Amino acid sequence: MGIKEKIEQLRAARNKADEVIKEVERKLKTAKLSISPQTLKNLIKKLEDTRNGSDIKTIEAAIAEANKAIEWKEPKKQISYKEAPTENNNETYQGILIDFPDKGDCYRGGMKNGKPHGKGEVIYLNKNRFEGDFVNGIFQKGSYYTVNNGNSQVGYYNEQGKWVAEKYNYKNGDWKEGSFDENSKLHGEGIEYYANKKRKDTGEYEHGARIGKGKMEWEPKHWYSGEWNSKGSNGQGEYHFPNGNCQKGNFVNGIFCSGKYSYTDDCYYEGNFDENSKLHGEGTYYDATKKRKYVGTFEHGKRIGKGKIIYLKNGMTEEGEWDDIGVYKGKRTFPDGRIEAIDSL
Repeated sequence: MGIKEKIEQLRAARNKADEVIKEVERKLKTAKLSISPQTLKNLIKKLEDTRNGSDIKTIEAAIAEANKAIEWKEPKKQISYKEAPTENNNETYQGILIDFPDKGDCYRGGMKNGKPHGKGEVIYLNKNRFEGDFVNGIFQKGSYYTVNNGNSQVGYYNEQGKWVAEKYNYKNGDWKEGSFDENSKLHGEGIEYYANKKRKDTGEYEHGARIGKGKMEWEPKHWYSGEWNSKGSNGQGEYHFPNGNCQKGNFVNGIFCSGKYSYTDDCYYEGNFDENSKLHGEGTYYDATKKRKYVGTFEHGKRIGKGKIIYLKNGMTEEGEWDDIGVYKGKRTFPDGRIEAIDSL
């Protein structure tokens, strides 16, 4: 094939691609959508990118893919909702209802006695979409997709015909599931997932705010369980770090304030803590390696003021007072009752 023939074929392929792009755009503006609007937009972009290339086979493949996607197979019966047959013939078939449930809307799917029945979908005039189950023309359980923001809902229609959402899915990957109030906020038992934080919250909510008890999970070995509020851990609970360390006790607005801070080497702090989780005030430190326990006062993690060290192996004790530079003065009591003075430790 000569260069001239190749140029003509390329021009023809590009013209065909332009025609298909127009057809996909037309489908996007009509109610008769067999696939999601976003998929159609992706097809348009792919065709536009492909047609500007010089590979004829690639252009033809993109055209074939688009044609297959937008193909609309007319069902055996296509009727207007107002002209739907009412005879009770118990026939189930696939069909289309124009202007259902309202003018400009379109239903496609299972039908019985002229009414939506079984699996089907409604494409609304505003291009939003409902997919789910119908019984004798009445919406049941399904999913509602919002085109303008890419979000969707999963739920059902109650006996009063009101939509009740059970799950909200968001374009950024977040989702929430459970019981909702009239403002679509979690109310009662619920679950929230944050895609960017890779965190799942499960527990009690009141009009969207965390309340009562719940659990926050980042990964299997990184989690908090206990009382919570809108700022996180709040009240009695336990927080497990990925490295195996654990805080158990009282939290205030996400900060561990008092309780027990345990480490994987069996050492632990117990008492009151500052905002950086360091002992502050009365507390106890247990050193598993040296088998000794310190009981006394702390200031931002440092021993200061009066305190006592107990050696658990032999019962020897050292007690006295620590100053602000870590010097200890006091006495040492041996297991046999002997006592000696000590200037520093």
